[in-house]
Amino acid sequence: MRFLLASWGSLGDLFPFLGLAQKLQARGHEVLLVGPSGWEEHTERAQVPFVAAAPDPWALREVAQLWSQRRWGLEALEALVEKGAYAAALSMAKALLQLAPEYDCLVAHHFAFGGAFASQRAGLPWVTVCLSPVATPSGGLPPPVFPKLPLPFFCRQTLWKMAAGWISRRFDPGFNRLRHSLGLPPARGVLYDYSPKLVLHLYSRILFSPSQDWPSHHRICGYSFYENECEVSPELLAFMERGSPPWVFTLGSTMVARPGRFYVEAYEAAKLSGVRAVLLTGPETQQRFPPDPQILVLARAPHSWLFPRSLAVTHCCGAGTLSKTLRAGRPSVFCPCLFDQPIHARLGELRHFGVTLSSQQWNARRFAQALDRALTPEIVQSVRRAQRELEKENGAQTASQLLEEFAASEKPWKGFQFGQARLEPPHAPATRPVPIAGNDEA
Repeated sequence: MRFLLASWGSLGDLFPFLGLAQKLQARGHEVLLVGPSGWEEHTERAQVPFVAAAPDPWALREVAQLWSQRRWGLEALEALVEKGAYAAALSMAKALLQLAPEYDCLVAHHFAFGGAFASQRAGLPWVTVCLSPVATPSGGLPPPVFPKLPLPFFCRQTLWKMAAGWISRRFDPGFNRLRHSLGLPPARGVLYDYSPKLVLHLYSRILFSPSQDWPSHHRICGYSFYENECEVSPELLAFMERGSPPWVFTLGSTMVARPGRFYVEAYEAAKLSGVRAVLLTGPETQQRFPPDPQILVLARAPHSWLFPRSLAVTHCCGAGTLSKTLRAGRPSVFCPCLFDQPIHARLGELRHFGVTLSSQQWNARRFAQALDRALTPEIVQSVRRAQRELEKENGAQTASQLLEEFAASEKPWKGFQFGQARLEPPHAPATRPVPIAGNDEA
């Protein structure tokens, strides 16, 4: 079979798709991943065919509002959608429409809106992939604001419905302008416009189980891991051989663009605690630290290699970093900032996978105290149990099997009938389309 994959976002949105693509390839299927420019290095390393069809999301780091925590993070969501997702949706939809006639099934990230648009325009069978429990509003989640507030199920469900309604009213007009330019009718709730037949959740039940208010076609598969993130540097190898497991600090691939005092305080916390530490500060950091034989500062390192060899991990609780920490069986100090991170941190805290520090609490003394709490027997035992459970899971394989069953049972439509106008998919191109870059206007 031939699977067309589409994703958009940070490396945490790329790596699970690379793991899924590699598993589909190993099972004898042809795959093509469509995403933003800037992913070429990683797709080449993974040997996954790739078409760049949207601007690089890393450029959004210059948008000040993207880092705002005002209005419970809604200002940051507005910046992400208006400055990034709108343009990506249109350019990705155009690329996917060119490719659709060649493929049996489209598998699209829940935030890659161009996937939904292209499927509905071309009539290609379509599966939505969610990488975070927060992607599906439900009463099973902590409240969308003040996630530590203990509320009964129906209150949480009501709050999530209200949040989803506000989001729809705020963003539907912009998305519907894009839909109109593609010959699609207007829709409601475009931000949550998922496949009506199959939604795959690529995270583990140890973090979140299906909620009682979920639709029946939603399936939790488990995490999809990609191993070959980057090389292990000789410097890191030498440091690890010289002493005890280090305390790792990372802000993932997004928040690292605006670290504030996170790494400055992390450096001092390691000295205060008397433990060795590795600080992963990102490729463009301007911060400099005094040399210390017990502290190693690197731009990046493969989490799948480093985390199992660590003492504990302090991270911002993005979905990808959290999954690697749980698979490593290491306690966490959660330092959530924006988007789905506070909900992930609350879910992890409720399951005793770590302790949480808000961004207002980032200082050396509190980091050191949090490490002591994270290394208590209760948390250490909880993360070891989680590690054993994850060893039994294979999210990429489970998702691949479900995709095979779905694609075999579905037949592409000939087109859509909207009123009197019949919309037919475009003819298949004679050759692969060239990578699409730029910011097309609706």
